[in-house]
Amino acid sequence: MSSELHNKLYFLLISILISGFSFSQETTTIIKSLQSNWDLCKYRTDKHFCESNPSILDCDYKIEIAENQFTLFKGSKKIDGGDFEIEHHYDDTFFINFNSSLNDKILELLGANTIKLFNKKEEGFALFIESTTTLFVLKKTQQYLEN
Repeated sequence: MSSELHNKLYFLLISILISGFSFSQETTTIIKSLQSNWDLCKYRTDKHFCESNPSILDCDYKIEIAENQFTLFKGSKKIDGGDFEIEHHYDDTFFINFNSSLNDKILELLGANTIKLFNKKEEGFALFIESTTTLFVLKKTQQYLEN
């Protein structure tokens, strides 16, 4: 193998390792940012012809994230839980998979297993479900969740 080809392959290998490290760093940062209690709010827009179209956030659910585990609450009652995985997609966009170990209420609520997670920095996080074009936002919970 020529020296030039060897150098190119070596450079390619180093580039792949560095890009993999940066993706894992992004994912680790997001996982750390998600460690908290959140209001899981569904974004809804009422559409009427002669009225304004107010945007409404329905915040009936709360989600607690610790490590790679989630717990879903309705009010203060635990209704689901399990683990989740996050994969860096591009820029501030990630894929998140919720895997219920109880009764799949998270799937029933969100309507899909794989969801796009957008890190909006100061604004917080948005969850977008492409199959249903539904948007959820995560807002920091102000009250303590009881198990």
